[in-house]
Amino acid sequence: EKSPEESNFDQFCSSCAGYSNAWTSLDRTLYHFIVAHDRLYDTLDRFAAFFSCPLFSESGTDREMHAVDSENNKNFQDDDHREQQLLRSMCLPGHPRARFSAGSYRTLHDLPRAAGVDVRPELLRFPRRHYHA
Repeated sequence: EKSPEESNFDQFCSSCAGYSNAWTSLDRTLYHFIVAHDRLYDTLDRFAAFFSCPLFSESGTDREMHAVDSENNKNFQDDDHREQQLLRSMCLPGHPRARFSAGSYRTLHDLPRAAGVDVRPELLRFPRRHYHA
């Protein structure tokens, strides 16, 4: 494993005079990082490990679900997010744009659990189904 511990990639980037971050929109997640030029290949190798051997630890998975929930709650009073919710409400039912597009602890944990779905094994299966090199 290139990054055997959570936050190892962030720490690595910091040690290379840089940083990393990510954001998600409706149809993509954008990851970005900056490092010293002589550490780029090492950094790309570690970055690729996110997709070839993701960790998805139990504690990290739960922590990330809470982080998504916190961000969703913060956005309730944000005018841009309220406008997007209004636009979603005007879409035809069943249209992909009409779907809830953020996430909350309820949608990521509680509802799947009530339906008999354990989210973590699904997360572990996802890369094997969708990422191929």
